[in-house]
Amino acid sequence: MDRQGEDYFTECVASAMQEDAELAKSFLVCLCGEMLSGTSVDSAAINLKTQVTFAHSQLNKSFRLSHKEYDKDSCVDMVFRVNRDTLIGVENKLGAPEGEGQLLRYLALPLNWVAFIAPDHVAITTEVLAHPKYLRPASGRKHFLWSDFFQLIEESVRKPSATVLNRALLAFFKRHGFEPPMPEIGDLNDPDALTMKKNRENFKKLWELTKTRLGKRGWKQIQHDWDACLWCQGGPAGHTESFYVNSLWPGILLIRLTPYAPDMLGEMETRLKRAGSPLSEFDIIVERRDMKRVKRAEGRRKIGPSTVLEVTTPMTKLFRAAEGAEAKQERLARFVLAVLDQVEFEG
Repeated sequence: MDRQGEDYFTECVASAMQEDAELAKSFLVCLCGEMLSGTSVDSAAINLKTQVTFAHSQLNKSFRLSHKEYDKDSCVDMVFRVNRDTLIGVENKLGAPEGEGQLLRYLALPLNWVAFIAPDHVAITTEVLAHPKYLRPASGRKHFLWSDFFQLIEESVRKPSATVLNRALLAFFKRHGFEPPMPEIGDLNDPDALTMKKNRENFKKLWELTKTRLGKRGWKQIQHDWDACLWCQGGPAGHTESFYVNSLWPGILLIRLTPYAPDMLGEMETRLKRAGSPLSEFDIIVERRDMKRVKRAEGRRKIGPSTVLEVTTPMTKLFRAAEGAEAKQERLARFVLAVLDQVEFEG
């Protein structure tokens, strides 16, 4: 998602909390704990603003001298004001890259605390991690994930006072896979290397049925990537030259389809979005993405632009009611083959 999409998402999150004070307090407790600067968050007055601009002159003087390359204005996604005297800045990410030195610069602003929320695990510099104003989850993880807030949003919807904004926010979280990892699969990007390896190796076993059915259909090159992902080409499809299935994006399964020719994209996209297709039960999102692609020609590697189609479905929707490994293998194979079938057409 680009920066414009992130800003839109920030407004959705903030609007829900501005409408529901209990949700805002629960959000803050998740970030900071129940006590903040000696005050109970539950009894505090909370005000929330978005896209708050700070002039570069508001940066700490020592920071401006030691980090001249970051001496610039800032725009913080969300700023909570607690009892008028405590400011908590929150940087939200959904996929757009973080600006160089962005968190470090925010920590030099007149904010009491700074938190960072992303859909997946990203690298955080040692300097940021060591800063006394930087907030981290109680688990010790280097930053917060959107899935950390799923349960409290789900609970807010169950209350009689729930608004349409609460329900819309929960639907957004589900649609984009911002749910905690399924216990039987685990976190495929767990910060602990051994846990991550084990979880990915377990997921790799779920691909066996898909690989068998693809082979029977005539796909010649089927390879694992990072254990939990699959890459295929050399198949019988008339329109899909190759495809890549990525299970490592938090909470979702992504299939990236590369057509033989750009003029096939429009019809392929239309068919994927067609109502009443076998894909309807998977609540898919279909998007185009421009990428750089490596091609081999006359023994040389050439890098050129390529537009692909990305099809995503939430993991919880994909494995709905699939109890046990065999049932999950069946659902996974069914979805992948349904996507491939849907993009094939005459003409």
